[in-house]
Amino acid sequence: MSAANAPYQMRLSHFLAPVEACTLPFAVGGATQHKPNATAECRNSQDAVTLRVGRDTIVAVVADGCSGTHPSLESTSDSSNEIGAKLLAYVAAEEAFRLSGAIGTSSDDEIARRLDNSVVHRLDKMLQALVVGKSEDRERFAFDFLMSTILGFIVCERGFILFHCGDGVAAVNGEIQLLEDCAGLYLGNRLLTPRVPRWSPTRRDAIQVIGRGALEGLDSLFLATDGFYKICDRYPTEIADFIRSTPEPDQIVDGVDLLVPEFRKKVAWNPSVSIALDDEATFAVLRRCRAGDTDADGR
Repeated sequence: MSAANAPYQMRLSHFLAPVEACTLPFAVGGATQHKPNATAECRNSQDAVTLRVGRDTIVAVVADGCSGTHPSLESTSDSSNEIGAKLLAYVAAEEAFRLSGAIGTSSDDEIARRLDNSVVHRLDKMLQALVVGKSEDRERFAFDFLMSTILGFIVCERGFILFHCGDGVAAVNGEIQLLEDCAGLYLGNRLLTPRVPRWSPTRRDAIQVIGRGALEGLDSLFLATDGFYKICDRYPTEIADFIRSTPEPDQIVDGVDLLVPEFRKKVAWNPSVSIALDDEATFAVLRRCRAGDTDADGR
């Protein structure tokens, strides 16, 4: 298989390389696989992943845009929610990074509330700037551009939290949890009220914390879009082995894990893993490094 057609690529949204070495004993990476028949159908990927790595903070967010659109557009348009996935991944990662100082000093509910409010506020401002017209125009735009799931984590010296709005996969230390019952939850639903009174989002259409803890005892965190359901369901051992493994020092640079070759070898090209993907599949993983292996130069 040529490199151009190799499965899983490190295609990160709005990724800026760290300007200084990360002091945390972890490295983070991510990769995405385009839907197999998407190219033939001239469709873009609906997934996105954003990473933020600072001196003492690591943030990752994966997002999956809704494949459907507004009923009035379905007969003439494909969903444009790939835009929402990239925007939500970027905005949520930026706000999460900014709120990392609240870990250890604020409750989970308070962190979730602040993160939720700030992300929705930024989306609402964006919608106000882009849509001039009736509430129906606002509804149509939000349905077509801003419906996306969010799964993310914040890791800093004081501990970690996992958060989400929508479905996907989450794992702490390789213990995989499928969030299938959260399908259909989108922050975008909140943009339709109160301006669109007939639309009533549920209380679950909000960012919620689903995991937290101290760094002591933490070895790995894993997040993935729902395209990983089949792999995690049928090959949990292979996925868990990858999540729980220690990254090699030569693939770590300033806290960033250049893990694509390793993931291809252990999962995507593993002869014991045989599965036909029918959706995009995107993940982010944080793994503990060996002492002194914070980057490829040994810094």
